[in-house]
Amino acid sequence: LQARAFAEFAALRKLQRLHTLCIEQCDSATPPGLATLLTFPSLRRLTLAQVRAARWNTALGVMAAVSATSPLTALEILFFREASGLADGADESFLLHNLFPNLTSLIVDGLPGDLGVADLLPTPQLAVFAGAFCDSHPTSNLKHFFSTHGSGFSEEVGCRLAALRDSRGRASLETLASKRDVALVNAFLENVNRDNNLRHLELRSYTDDAVTAAALNAALPFAEIVTFRVVALAPSAQCFFRELRCLRRLTLCLASWPTADETVWSSLADAVSLEDLSVFACPHMPPITAAVVAPSSFPMLHRASILQAAGYPVHPPTMLQSDGMWSFLWGLPALTTLVVDADATTMAASCRALSALPYTSAFAARSLHEFRLHGTLNYPSGEHYAVILAR
Repeated sequence: LQARAFAEFAALRKLQRLHTLCIEQCDSATPPGLATLLTFPSLRRLTLAQVRAARWNTALGVMAAVSATSPLTALEILFFREASGLADGADESFLLHNLFPNLTSLIVDGLPGDLGVADLLPTPQLAVFAGAFCDSHPTSNLKHFFSTHGSGFSEEVGCRLAALRDSRGRASLETLASKRDVALVNAFLENVNRDNNLRHLELRSYTDDAVTAAALNAALPFAEIVTFRVVALAPSAQCFFRELRCLRRLTLCLASWPTADETVWSSLADAVSLEDLSVFACPHMPPITAAVVAPSSFPMLHRASILQAAGYPVHPPTMLQSDGMWSFLWGLPALTTLVVDADATTMAASCRALSALPYTSAFAARSLHEFRLHGTLNYPSGEHYAVILAR
């Protein structure tokens, strides 16, 4: 059940089998009303938006006074923000106590960056956490970690996440996503063992801090999704991760690697499961060339998108000005969708590469279902289109 607001939470008790509930406006909710929700017998997943911190803490006091516990397994709380953008009750502590014995997923947003929710977790079985932290003690069973605020403990947390093991001694962390905290991601990648179980890596930096060369040298044998947004990559890096045999989707958005050469992509030769390659607004990214990475290494890559962002220089990405990049794209054996920014310069490179390839090697020219060109002021000529359409 999803609702904007409730006038009386007690009325929900008529829904005796209610399992999942989302309420979009809780700023007027009373502490007894919140306590009613948190102890609803059948409820297992609860999302509350616009919650006032002081009322939340009072609600837990109401529960504690009668020795009540919550049956919830998943809890998401979005705290009320004043017009200034600050969270309500900035001086309030966020309380959990021991009232959530079954909680395995906790997502908390809207609190001050120096308030560490992770430090208040009394639930050792927690598998999913998103929020702020001020200490360096991730829970032992954590599988999915989303850092929404950095702290002075970022490096320690990254090291501890890299060392997490399940009851059988196997690496347990499957998801690491971080916003603005490059230090945490660097620490994790620099210290993680080759037997790590990471499936999803996402970093949104928005800072000048770079992903280090040592971090980019990490082996990610089970990673399926890697996403970098607004991220600088260390100029001294020699590769883009290693052992990427399970990688299915690679997304680079506003990423910068200005002094790297095309050889850094050699590690992509292991990415035999890659299905989707997206490069957006990365004007200083080295091209992926057929001379470094054989297109035949990607039997499952069916979609490639290389675009520039609106408001950036009108010329397409430099990746597309490389004949080697186009040889790579035209040689992909399973490509069905190709989306690129194109002008006369890049299309000339495309035509040269396509003309140089033997008919039996230009697989993409025959497998494409969609070839979408985003034009600029310097439009390609009719001859450019004719060369491509003829193949």
